[in-house]
Amino acid sequence: MHSPNGKGAVSPLLVIVLVIIVIIAIVSMALLLPWKVTNVEETRTAAVVEGTSEIDLSLDQSVGKVAFSFSSGVQDQVTMTVKGQIRQNLLASGDPLQITWTYDFVGQRLILNADVDTDAYSTTYGHDELVTTVTIPSQLSTSINVTGATGSVELVAGDGVVLRAGHLSETAGSVHAQLTNCSLEGAFLIETTAGSSELDWTEVHVLEGVEVSISTTTGGVEMNVLQTTALGGNVSVSASANTGGVKLHLSIEGQTSARVASSANLGSVSVEGSVGFTGSNEDLRSNNYPSQEKMDFAIDANLGGVELNLQYLA
Repeated sequence: MHSPNGKGAVSPLLVIVLVIIVIIAIVSMALLLPWKVTNVEETRTAAVVEGTSEIDLSLDQSVGKVAFSFSSGVQDQVTMTVKGQIRQNLLASGDPLQITWTYDFVGQRLILNADVDTDAYSTTYGHDELVTTVTIPSQLSTSINVTGATGSVELVAGDGVVLRAGHLSETAGSVHAQLTNCSLEGAFLIETTAGSSELDWTEVHVLEGVEVSISTTTGGVEMNVLQTTALGGNVSVSASANTGGVKLHLSIEGQTSARVASSANLGSVSVEGSVGFTGSNEDLRSNNYPSQEKMDFAIDANLGGVELNLQYLA
């Protein structure tokens, strides 16, 4: 029962306002939810003309996974395939996927620029829903520059591949590079802003003075390094995580030596295993350091720890 003076009564105007607010919220939600699912699959190619020996490849992608590989089979073209699902809300119109693909030849070098983008009203559920696969002929000496906004970047370089340089970057997501029995001739950078950065290094041959950098602002860094064959020169490797940890698993043999200098501002440097290395946890050197072919690691974890597992066999 309401009091005679009207206290406790609900104003009709207030009820109307509340109803309008609820209706607006429901309509807005309906407009913004990704109701429409579009399956996409598009391919772009660039013919490799006779006499071409190098490629400079640059790729920007707004969302999804990017995977680079090298082919010893198809040698006459570079191929990019974009495949997956894109989800659009009711405000979207037109093609949800925009691809830019341009290339030119300068002397013996193929210069290729690509951009894979979705419209402002599109999204994906999971980074693997939209996958961009780039295949490069293995005989081309390659420089790669890839930038992703949300998703992942993966590079696999195997037998006989020559990397002149590499820069793999992801804003929110992960970057993973796998180098196996290939050659590295210039700077190689892996970086994420929020995510993980990982490098798998197996029997890589380098030119003198090559620099490798792997970093993340928020996330983890992991390096797995195996070098039992001739390194070819000296290489410097820097690894850093502003908020997060850094892990290094290193196994070397023969003439290759290594030094691992580590620091952790708000954390610790822990050695999970050490064979053939001496020194403090913060400065460990293989028993043959320095040799003519050496690897120098500089590791820094600002807010997090450093975990090391090191082995040197003569």
